[in-house]
Amino acid sequence: MTEDEKKYRDHLEEMLEKRTAELKEEIAERKNAEKKLLESEKKFRDLFENMMDGIVLHRLIVDENGNPVDYILEKMNAAAEEILSWKRENIEGKRASEVYNGDTPFIERYAKVAQTGKSKYFIDYYPGFRKWYGIMSFCPEKGYFANVFRDITEQKQAEDVLRKSEEKYRILTETVPDIIFTLDRKGRFTYINPACENIVGYSSQEFLGHDFTEVLAPEYIDITTDRFKRGLAGEKISLYEVEIMHKDGRKVPVELNVTSLFDEDGNIIGRLGVARDVTESKQIQKVLRESEEPYRTIFENTGTAMVILEEYKTISLANAEFERLSGYSRKEIEGKKKLTGFVVEEYLEKMKDYHEQRRVDPTSAPKIYEFRFIDRKVNIRDILLSIDVIPGTKMSVASLLDITERKKAEQELKKQRTRLEELVKERTMELKEKTLSLKDTNNKLEKLCRQKSMFIASMSHELRTPLNSIIGFTGIILQGKSGEISEEQRKQLTMVKNSAKHLLALINDIIDISKIEAGKIEPIIANFNLSSIMHEVKESFRIAAAEKGIEITMEIPESLVIKSDERRVEQVIMNLVSNAVKFTERGEIGIKMVRKDGKVEISVRDTGIGIKQEDMDKLFKPFSQIYIENIEGMPKQEGTGLGLYLSKKNADLLNYEISAASEFGKGSKFVFSLPLIYEEEEGNGKNTSS
Repeated sequence: MTEDEKKYRDHLEEMLEKRTAELKEEIAERKNAEKKLLESEKKFRDLFENMMDGIVLHRLIVDENGNPVDYILEKMNAAAEEILSWKRENIEGKRASEVYNGDTPFIERYAKVAQTGKSKYFIDYYPGFRKWYGIMSFCPEKGYFANVFRDITEQKQAEDVLRKSEEKYRILTETVPDIIFTLDRKGRFTYINPACENIVGYSSQEFLGHDFTEVLAPEYIDITTDRFKRGLAGEKISLYEVEIMHKDGRKVPVELNVTSLFDEDGNIIGRLGVARDVTESKQIQKVLRESEEPYRTIFENTGTAMVILEEYKTISLANAEFERLSGYSRKEIEGKKKLTGFVVEEYLEKMKDYHEQRRVDPTSAPKIYEFRFIDRKVNIRDILLSIDVIPGTKMSVASLLDITERKKAEQELKKQRTRLEELVKERTMELKEKTLSLKDTNNKLEKLCRQKSMFIASMSHELRTPLNSIIGFTGIILQGKSGEISEEQRKQLTMVKNSAKHLLALINDIIDISKIEAGKIEPIIANFNLSSIMHEVKESFRIAAAEKGIEITMEIPESLVIKSDERRVEQVIMNLVSNAVKFTERGEIGIKMVRKDGKVEISVRDTGIGIKQEDMDKLFKPFSQIYIENIEGMPKQEGTGLGLYLSKKNADLLNYEISAASEFGKGSKFVFSLPLIYEEEEGNGKNTSS
């Protein structure tokens, strides 16, 4: 190898080593760049997948003239899947017309973004999803558009609710007869409702931007400006009156109620007020002043605290007694204080509710009630308030009677009553001890009573035979079989016969009761048609009821056969219906019979005078009558007081139940229930009847 060849080879090797080193460096740089690109792609992919907003990338499809005809949904993130309830594997790569059933929503808008590169934000309702979406559409590269969107349906619904609410209050403020206004911190009108034109003659537009002092009567400017400043400083300003200037130059009295307006941070940014025209009220007060002298004398000298209240509870007039009661002078009270300012807090809501009810309907709220009154020195008094609306006005007149001493007396009386109850309790214990000693005496008396009953039962023939003779012979005489008699003799003999029948019925009742008590009556058990008995009873009292204009109604089965003592069952029904006719002067008597659970239940209901609760214990007791006093048109009732007692004894004999319910002044209802088949109680020593 020549020297030149050697040099050339060395040069080639040197160049090869240098190029190899450069290639290694380029490869390393390229790998590093690829790594960074992959990391960047991962970051954007993670951002794409983890955004809370939905993202969908679209490719626009155009025809040969470049007009948009469709678009393909290329890619979407997880948020889009969730918001749209889609699965990307079912959507990605499909045309919009496939996804939206032949429709291509908003294609013109999206085509403009994809073709011009200008982004567009819009809010639209998608009928297919029945939702509102806020959508930012942008162009990542020509021919493509991507939509970043979120579901704003709840926001739109809230906005709709807010809009409707604002509309409601706008209608309210624009239709109320009072002036409603707002002022900024400089006292300039920022809003005033249309009522201003009716009250002062200026339109709403004429007020806006003007200072409130421009509409005030001159004499009220300083004091109202002072109140405005105090209100901006956070002081609560109570209701007050001013006069404002009408467009025609006259003064209009108004009642002002003003409060503060706040921003989101709680800072006062102005004032909100309501002005009510009190011209009518002032005119009424003027008329009252001109004609009130005789009434003022009465007002001042009743000996009771009295006030006249405006519609909103402000006291417009107070008498000397109210000054004494409250501790304030009239100058401090009239037109400045409300009656509610003297009410203890626990009674305040009730009084306010009553006042609001009275404004709507004067008859809806109580006119007399009690509350607790607090005076200037914070003394608390018990007051009986009597209040009513003055006819033809919206004002009320109230009298306040101090009943503190009466309340104290009631408390003392309560203490005494408690002491008395304790004494009664002690006395009751003593009586219990005495009661024990009386039991032996009662047992002896019961034995004597049974002996009495046995005596009466055994004497039944001797007692009834003479009476039957009297009834029989008077009947023969009345029939004329023993000769003619005069009208006076007929009248007297009829009285004798009726009295004898009445006495015989009494003796029969007494004998029946005595026999039952003495245990000498055996029930006569047989089958009989109870429905027939019911019809016979109704027929027995038909004439007596008709004479009093009473209707007897019956609701009974057509036929119901039971097994019991027919005579005693009929006796009970007769007694109950007889009492109903006797104590009912108008209306009706209802007889009802129903069968249930192996029993038959018979009820007799009337619309008579009824029985007081304290008299209910007298029922079913021997010789016990309930006297009805001071009932107009109610004649004195006769009777022995044995009918219900005998009914109760029959109930015990036949194992059925009898009860009564009554409401005084409305009527009574008696119910008895007996088994369809009579059975003796166990342990009485008798066989079951069959």
